Amino acid sequence: MLKSKPKIEFNDLQNRIRFEGIFIIKSYWEEDKILDSKVKKFIDGREKLILEFAIFYLDSVSRKIFFEMFVEIKDALLKIPDLKVKWYFDPDDDSIYELGELLTKVLGIPFEFIKQE
Repeated sequence: MLKSKPKIEFNDLQNRIRFEGIFIIKSYWEEDKILDSKVKKFIDGREKLILEFAIFYLDSVSRKIFFEMFVEIKDALLKIPDLKVKWYFDPDDDSIYELGELLTKVLGIPFEFIKQE
């Protein structure tokens, strides 16, 4: 069984938000129901932003929450001149890669896909 607690790190000095670990409804979302507003507040007015996703697993509820969060912050992201989205994935697990592909198509924002070895 995977044992990586979900972590969301907001790094103001590096203009970076990093999502890492395993996201399942009972492990994170119940503790923090205002994620969209935290992310939006962090990115508003930035000239530069790096979004990093090193997610090992998302349950169906977390997948829906991530998708809705991206849709909610899309306009704010598109205003950032220097935006990088780094999407890490396990080459043996297609589900995380496929979510990244879907998000980049829906949002019209290019992602950098990085294999985790």
